[in-house]
Amino acid sequence: MAHHRLHHVGILTEDFAPFRRLADTLDFTVRGPERTADGSAEVALVEMPGGRLELVRPLTEDSAVAEIIREGRGGVHHLAFEVDDVDRGSALLDEAGFATMVPVDDGVRGSRMGFHLVADAAVETIQWASGDVWSGTSATAVADRLFAAIEAADVATMRELYRSDVVVRNHATGSTAGLEDACAGAVKIAEQISDFRYEEVVCQATDSGFVRRHEVRGTSPTGSAFSVSACCVATVRDGRVVELDEYVDSSALATVGLT
Repeated sequence: MAHHRLHHVGILTEDFAPFRRLADTLDFTVRGPERTADGSAEVALVEMPGGRLELVRPLTEDSAVAEIIREGRGGVHHLAFEVDDVDRGSALLDEAGFATMVPVDDGVRGSRMGFHLVADAAVETIQWASGDVWSGTSATAVADRLFAAIEAADVATMRELYRSDVVVRNHATGSTAGLEDACAGAVKIAEQISDFRYEEVVCQATDSGFVRRHEVRGTSPTGSAFSVSACCVATVRDGRVVELDEYVDSSALATVGLT
């Protein structure tokens, strides 16, 4: 269980609405809901800087979630830790003497999970089939979030998605940037280009990250509308971009005054 980190705090509730209002008020992101593998409950995720809440609502009266809420044990229910190997992680907790609450089984979006009792707290170990596709750490989800952040000049999200030692290479200009310069460059683009956006996106996961093709569009500083084809190849580790190589037609950029 070499890789392990806190993934979320689980909350059992009969009503998602108060948490959606909380998210709207504090500008958090809500993902889902989606049904569990057995259809007895639905799950939504509230994402915020530095953490996540997993909301679980029963869909059937005889579900385990409904029974726990009826017993007055709703609200904060468990701590979830992401692991590389949930079977090994569960076995280690067994060996350490922690009682099994729920054996390892299938969860939402291709995950596998198990629960143990630690003192009076429920502890979940969870493994994702191919990155955390629920919360946005799969390679393609990271790509979607990163380029949305670049469009919006959202430096906080870029810092979250780039690793601190990231290397960004622009093969059109021959430049190489670290974290600070990459974020500053995105802000500069937003200041210089009106209606900056990525369209016609095609993104595919690779063994090491993702490959993404898109059209870069907007209005240049000279007032000309432009559309330039680009390709980005990234290495992603633990939900963060380690290397990003950008390939853009430099002659097309020159015609609209962007080099």
